Amino acid sequence: EALHACAGVAIIKPGWPFIDAHALAESLCHAAKSTFRARQESGMAFHRVTTALSDDWDGVRQNELMVTAGDHVLTRNPYGLGELDSLRSLATCARFMPRGALRGWVDIAKDDTQRAQERWDRMREVLAVSDKERLAALDAALAPFDVDPTTGWSRSATGPRSTPILDALEIEQVIARSLPQAVGR
Repeated sequence: EALHACAGVAIIKPGWPFIDAHALAESLCHAAKSTFRARQESGMAFHRVTTALSDDWDGVRQNELMVTAGDHVLTRNPYGLGELDSLRSLATCARFMPRGALRGWVDIAKDDTQRAQERWDRMREVLAVSDKERLAALDAALAPFDVDPTTGWSRSATGPRSTPILDALEIEQVIARSLPQAVGR
């Protein structure tokens, strides 16, 4: 039989309490197992801690990542191992987007999906005029996640609609911070 594994990764700052990081990583691993065990696939869930409060993954998802309206969530976690290359491609694409365009969309989407849609439309409108290649790259990077390029959200008809954009931004930030250290060695 094939071997399958799941992982939970808590990305924390130095000095964050180990016990809290461990508990978060355990709950992330549990989320990955819940998703991928039945499919007999390997996968992982991750979260970059940006608050001082500690919680398990369900609490973080509900309290920090659920959109106020409750019908959208700002993460697509967990990811199958086969999806990680696509997530990294989206992270690379995010790095070359106009400064703050995607981050601003995420910040607005947390509280107001209508304003977020307006921001998304404006970003696409500007890219369609100024950088069609970058717009095409964004659409291509979103495609593996079944994200509607006209909204930034998944096409899911069941459960809350999700987006991999915040996840990609978090991965991009971790990669960007680790590169200068790795290159300098």
